[in-house]
Amino acid sequence: MQSSFSDWVSGTDELSANSAQRQLLAIRTTARSRTHAGQRLHRQGRIWLATLVVLALGLILLPLLQNAGVRLALAANVLNLVQIFLGVSVLVCVVLVASANHALRARALLECGDRLRELAREFEKVCEDVGPGTVSSHILDEFRIRHAETLRNLESPSRNDQRLALLDMAAEHRLGRSERMRVALQAHATQIASLALPIAIVALEGVFVANALGAALWSSEPTASIASGEQLGADTSLRITR
Repeated sequence: MQSSFSDWVSGTDELSANSAQRQLLAIRTTARSRTHAGQRLHRQGRIWLATLVVLALGLILLPLLQNAGVRLALAANVLNLVQIFLGVSVLVCVVLVASANHALRARALLECGDRLRELAREFEKVCEDVGPGTVSSHILDEFRIRHAETLRNLESPSRNDQRLALLDMAAEHRLGRSERMRVALQAHATQIASLALPIAIVALEGVFVANALGAALWSSEPTASIASGEQLGADTSLRITR
Protein backbone atom coordinates (compact mmCIF):
# COMPACT_ATOMS: atom_id res chain seq x y z
CA MET A 1 0.00 0.00 0.00
CA GLN A 2 1.52 3.30 -1.03
CA SER A 3 1.62 6.20 1.39
CA SER A 4 2.54 9.84 1.10
CA PHE A 5 3.01 12.90 3.25
CA SER A 6 -0.73 13.59 3.15
CA ASP A 7 -1.37 10.07 4.43
CA TRP A 8 0.79 10.84 7.44
CA VAL A 9 -1.11 14.08 8.08
CA SER A 10 -4.50 12.41 7.88
CA GLY A 11 -3.37 9.36 9.85
CA THR A 12 -4.28 6.80 7.19
CA ASP A 13 -0.81 5.28 6.84
CA GLU A 14 -1.00 1.53 7.39
CA LEU A 15 2.38 1.58 9.10
CA SER A 16 0.79 3.74 11.83
CA ALA A 17 -1.80 1.25 13.01
CA ASN A 18 -2.62 3.05 16.26
CA SER A 19 -2.49 6.51 17.74
CA ALA A 20 0.88 6.01 19.45
CA GLN A 21 2.60 4.98 16.24
CA ARG A 22 0.96 7.82 14.32
CA GLN A 23 2.11 10.33 16.92
CA LEU A 24 5.65 8.97 16.85
CA LEU A 25 5.68 9.11 13.06
CA ALA A 26 4.35 12.68 13.17
CA ILE A 27 7.15 13.79 15.47
CA ARG A 28 9.85 12.08 13.42
CA THR A 29 8.60 13.44 10.10
CA THR A 30 8.22 16.95 11.48
CA ALA A 31 11.76 16.81 12.88
CA ARG A 32 13.17 15.69 9.54
CA SER A 33 11.30 18.37 7.55
CA ARG A 34 12.48 21.12 9.96
CA THR A 35 16.05 19.89 9.61
CA HIS A 36 15.80 20.05 5.83
CA ALA A 37 14.33 23.55 6.07
CA GLY A 38 17.22 24.70 8.26
CA GLN A 39 19.78 23.19 5.91
CA ARG A 40 18.08 24.84 2.94
CA LEU A 41 18.18 28.28 4.56
CA HIS A 42 21.80 27.80 5.60
CA ARG A 43 22.71 26.81 2.03
CA GLN A 44 20.84 29.78 0.57
CA GLY A 45 22.64 32.17 2.90
CA ARG A 46 26.04 30.85 1.84
CA ILE A 47 25.11 31.01 -1.86
CA TRP A 48 23.95 34.61 -1.64
CA LEU A 49 27.04 35.54 0.36
CA ALA A 50 29.25 34.05 -2.36
CA THR A 51 27.22 35.96 -4.99
CA LEU A 52 27.82 39.18 -3.06
CA VAL A 53 31.57 38.54 -2.95
CA VAL A 54 31.75 37.89 -6.71
CA LEU A 55 29.73 41.02 -7.50
CA ALA A 56 31.91 43.14 -5.24
CA LEU A 57 35.09 41.80 -6.85
CA GLY A 58 33.75 42.61 -10.32
CA LEU A 59 32.75 46.09 -9.16
CA ILE A 60 36.29 46.75 -7.91
CA LEU A 61 38.14 45.08 -10.80
CA LEU A 62 37.00 47.36 -13.63
CA PRO A 63 38.04 50.70 -12.03
CA LEU A 64 41.39 49.19 -11.05
CA LEU A 65 42.03 48.11 -14.65
CA GLN A 66 41.08 51.57 -15.91
CA ASN A 67 43.44 53.28 -13.47
CA ALA A 68 46.22 50.86 -14.40
CA GLY A 69 45.96 51.94 -18.03
CA VAL A 70 44.85 48.53 -19.31
CA ARG A 71 43.18 48.82 -22.70
CA LEU A 72 39.56 47.68 -22.40
CA ALA A 73 37.27 46.70 -25.24
CA LEU A 74 34.26 48.65 -23.93
CA ALA A 75 33.94 52.40 -24.18
CA ALA A 76 34.22 54.53 -21.08
CA ASN A 77 30.50 55.34 -20.92
CA VAL A 78 29.62 51.64 -21.28
CA LEU A 79 32.03 50.78 -18.46
CA ASN A 80 30.37 53.41 -16.29
CA LEU A 81 26.98 51.83 -16.97
CA VAL A 82 28.36 48.38 -16.10
CA GLN A 83 29.78 49.69 -12.84
CA ILE A 84 26.45 51.31 -11.95
CA PHE A 85 24.66 48.02 -12.70
CA LEU A 86 27.10 46.06 -10.52
CA GLY A 87 26.77 48.59 -7.72
CA VAL A 88 22.97 48.39 -7.76
CA SER A 89 23.18 44.58 -7.89
CA VAL A 90 25.40 44.54 -4.81
CA LEU A 91 22.96 46.85 -3.01
CA VAL A 92 19.96 44.67 -3.93
CA CYS A 93 21.75 41.49 -2.82
CA VAL A 94 22.72 43.11 0.50
CA VAL A 95 19.10 44.09 1.12
CA LEU A 96 17.88 40.59 0.20
CA VAL A 97 20.41 38.83 2.42
CA ALA A 98 19.81 41.20 5.34
CA SER A 99 16.02 40.94 5.15
CA ALA A 100 16.01 37.16 4.69
CA ASN A 101 18.15 36.61 7.81
CA HIS A 102 19.07 33.11 6.68
CA ALA A 103 21.48 32.31 9.52
CA LEU A 104 19.06 33.08 12.36
CA ARG A 105 16.14 31.27 10.72
CA ALA A 106 18.30 28.25 9.89
CA ARG A 107 19.58 28.00 13.45
CA ALA A 108 16.05 28.18 14.87
CA LEU A 109 14.82 25.42 12.56
CA LEU A 110 17.82 23.17 13.19
CA GLU A 111 17.42 23.57 16.95
CA CYS A 112 13.72 22.76 16.57
CA GLY A 113 14.66 19.60 14.68
CA ASP A 114 17.02 18.58 17.47
CA ARG A 115 14.34 19.12 20.12
CA LEU A 116 11.83 17.11 18.11
CA ARG A 117 14.27 14.22 17.76
CA GLU A 118 14.77 14.25 21.52
CA LEU A 119 11.00 14.23 21.96
CA ALA A 120 10.67 11.31 19.53
CA ARG A 121 13.30 9.31 21.42
CA GLU A 122 11.56 10.02 24.71
CA PHE A 123 8.17 8.98 23.32
CA GLU A 124 9.68 5.87 21.75
CA LYS A 125 11.13 4.89 25.14
CA VAL A 126 7.69 5.30 26.73
CA CYS A 127 6.15 3.10 24.03
CA GLU A 128 8.82 0.45 24.61
CA ASP A 129 8.21 0.49 28.36
CA VAL A 130 4.43 0.22 28.31
CA GLY A 131 3.87 -1.14 24.80
CA PRO A 132 2.64 0.99 21.86
CA GLY A 133 -0.85 -0.47 22.04
CA THR A 134 -1.28 0.32 25.73
CA VAL A 135 -0.18 3.97 25.82
CA SER A 136 -2.87 5.90 27.68
CA SER A 137 -4.66 8.85 26.14
CA HIS A 138 -3.23 11.07 28.87
CA ILE A 139 0.33 10.32 27.74
CA LEU A 140 -0.63 10.80 24.09
CA ASP A 141 -2.20 14.18 24.85
CA GLU A 142 0.89 15.20 26.80
CA PHE A 143 3.20 14.44 23.87
CA ARG A 144 0.84 16.08 21.39
CA ILE A 145 0.92 19.26 23.47
CA ARG A 146 4.71 19.15 23.73
CA HIS A 147 4.92 18.56 20.00
CA ALA A 148 2.73 21.59 19.29
CA GLU A 149 4.65 23.74 21.79
CA THR A 150 7.93 22.90 20.09
CA LEU A 151 6.57 24.07 16.74
CA ARG A 152 5.04 27.26 18.07
CA ASN A 153 6.28 30.59 16.61
CA LEU A 154 8.39 28.82 13.98
CA GLU A 155 8.04 29.10 10.22
CA SER A 156 6.69 26.09 8.41
CA PRO A 157 8.93 24.09 6.08
CA SER A 158 8.39 24.34 2.36
CA ARG A 159 6.67 21.64 0.36
CA ASN A 160 10.05 20.58 -0.98
CA ASP A 161 11.38 20.14 2.57
CA GLN A 162 8.46 17.77 3.17
CA ARG A 163 9.30 15.87 -0.01
CA LEU A 164 12.89 15.41 1.14
CA ALA A 165 11.70 14.24 4.56
CA LEU A 166 9.40 11.74 2.87
CA LEU A 167 12.29 10.41 0.76
CA ASP A 168 14.57 10.11 3.78
CA MET A 169 12.06 8.06 5.78
CA ALA A 170 11.74 5.15 3.39
CA ALA A 171 11.11 2.66 6.20
CA GLU A 172 8.16 4.62 7.59
CA HIS A 173 6.64 5.88 4.32
CA ARG A 174 6.52 3.16 1.71
CA LEU A 175 6.35 4.54 -1.80
CA GLY A 176 6.14 2.75 -5.09
CA ARG A 177 9.11 3.00 -7.42
CA SER A 178 7.37 5.37 -9.84
CA GLU A 179 6.01 7.60 -7.09
CA ARG A 180 9.39 7.75 -5.35
CA MET A 181 11.07 8.68 -8.63
CA ARG A 182 8.49 11.42 -9.24
CA VAL A 183 8.93 12.87 -5.76
CA ALA A 184 12.74 12.72 -6.07
CA LEU A 185 12.68 14.50 -9.44
CA GLN A 186 10.43 17.22 -8.07
CA ALA A 187 12.64 17.68 -5.01
CA HIS A 188 15.91 17.91 -6.95
CA ALA A 189 14.39 20.14 -9.64
CA THR A 190 13.18 22.57 -6.97
CA GLN A 191 16.63 22.63 -5.37
CA ILE A 192 18.28 23.40 -8.72
CA ALA A 193 15.70 26.08 -9.55
CA SER A 194 16.53 27.93 -6.33
CA LEU A 195 20.05 28.50 -7.71
CA ALA A 196 18.84 30.10 -10.93
CA LEU A 197 18.89 33.76 -9.80
CA PRO A 198 22.37 33.77 -8.18
CA ILE A 199 23.84 31.88 -11.14
CA ALA A 200 22.21 34.30 -13.61
CA ILE A 201 23.61 37.32 -11.77
CA VAL A 202 27.14 35.89 -11.63
CA ALA A 203 26.97 34.79 -15.28
CA LEU A 204 25.86 38.27 -16.38
CA GLU A 205 28.75 39.83 -14.49
CA GLY A 206 31.12 37.33 -16.09
CA VAL A 207 29.88 38.33 -19.55
CA PHE A 208 30.49 42.03 -18.81
CA VAL A 209 33.98 41.46 -17.43
CA ALA A 210 34.91 39.09 -20.26
CA ASN A 211 33.81 41.63 -22.87
CA ALA A 212 35.70 44.38 -21.10
CA LEU A 213 38.88 42.30 -20.95
CA GLY A 214 38.61 41.16 -24.56
CA ALA A 215 40.87 43.91 -25.91
CA ALA A 216 43.42 43.47 -23.12
CA LEU A 217 43.71 39.74 -23.79
CA TRP A 218 43.68 39.75 -27.57
CA SER A 219 45.12 43.11 -28.59
CA SER A 220 48.69 42.02 -27.83
CA GLU A 221 48.74 39.55 -30.73
CA PRO A 222 47.80 42.07 -33.46
CA THR A 223 50.28 44.56 -31.99
CA ALA A 224 53.06 41.99 -32.09
CA SER A 225 52.19 41.02 -35.67
CA ILE A 226 52.21 44.67 -36.76
CA ALA A 227 55.57 45.23 -35.07
CA SER A 228 57.07 42.16 -36.75
CA GLY A 229 55.66 43.32 -40.08
CA GLU A 230 57.26 46.72 -39.69
CA GLN A 231 60.60 45.12 -38.77
CA LEU A 232 60.37 42.83 -41.81
CA GLY A 233 59.65 45.80 -44.04
CA ALA A 234 62.62 47.68 -42.64
CA ASP A 235 64.97 44.72 -43.27
CA THR A 236 63.71 44.41 -46.85
CA SER A 237 64.29 48.09 -47.56
CA LEU A 238 67.82 47.84 -46.20
CA ARG A 239 68.57 44.94 -48.53
CA ILE A 240 67.21 46.85 -51.56
CA THR A 241 69.29 49.91 -50.65
CA ARG A 242 72.43 47.87 -50.43
